[in-house]
Amino acid sequence: YLENQGVKPSTLYSYQSMLRNYALPEFGALKLDEIKPEHLTQFFEKLRQKEVSAKYAANLYGMLKTIFDLAAEYDLIKGSPLRRKLHRPKYRTKEKITLTVEQIQSVLEHIPLQWKPLFVSVVLTGLRLGELLGLRWRDVDFLSQNLNVSSSLWRGHLLGPKTEASKRTLYIPDLLLQVLLTHKQQSTFTAPDDFVFCRDDGSPCDPDHLRNEVLYPAMDKAGIKRSPRTHGFHLFRHTAGSIVHRETGSVKLAQRQLGHSRMSTTADIYIHPDEEEARRAAEALVSAISCPLFAHLEAPESGTVQ
Repeated sequence: YLENQGVKPSTLYSYQSMLRNYALPEFGALKLDEIKPEHLTQFFEKLRQKEVSAKYAANLYGMLKTIFDLAAEYDLIKGSPLRRKLHRPKYRTKEKITLTVEQIQSVLEHIPLQWKPLFVSVVLTGLRLGELLGLRWRDVDFLSQNLNVSSSLWRGHLLGPKTEASKRTLYIPDLLLQVLLTHKQQSTFTAPDDFVFCRDDGSPCDPDHLRNEVLYPAMDKAGIKRSPRTHGFHLFRHTAGSIVHRETGSVKLAQRQLGHSRMSTTADIYIHPDEEEARRAAEALVSAISCPLFAHLEAPESGTVQ
């Protein structure tokens, strides 16, 4: 069913992992029509006791819902034992943390020379790591200064973009253009279909190696406290979204740069208003609403507010 729906291999892999590690150990000995609501209540309670993250529990809920809904469609069961009110985990999308400009600069300073072009590209584009590692030289138009994002690398295989919005063309700023030109001049593999960033033999880079052997040591040397779930390559993406919004004032531009299909994703998760923006927002309200009604009010002198 999922393959017919065009679900990506990474999603299929995730479902297989959830089935193997959680669903089948719990329900594998039961037939579909033997699974009752109370079984599912016990299952989600066990997840809470194991301190499985709310997001992962929500993913499990979504997978089980698909399974039981399909079983009902095939008349294998009369109805789904999964109950929204009883079983759906409470999960709130949280704002992601970001790095300061100074922290980014410090991380880049501690990146080994051979990987600097890759990390500068991550910082200056906000691309997903798979999108960046999937870039080939034919995707880089040095003349028009455009970067064509049309594929993504997953487990060594080139796949289509995550969503239609993920397929996009980005402008290459002068600084990044020079970095990429120098990188190409120093590269062994420069044919149109060669990867922009690759191993010594031209094969695709390993994301785990980049994360564990390059990124994390650089963060440690930069004195950045990190955790595996919050300080991967996606952190640069969150930071890029916030910087684009802060510098341009446009959520739409941030959405386009990041390749989100929904603006709400950009606004709710990737954009982080700072204190200066909060001040500007408050001042904008005062400026817009100012009228004779407030004319008699005077701002307090400095130091007089108790």
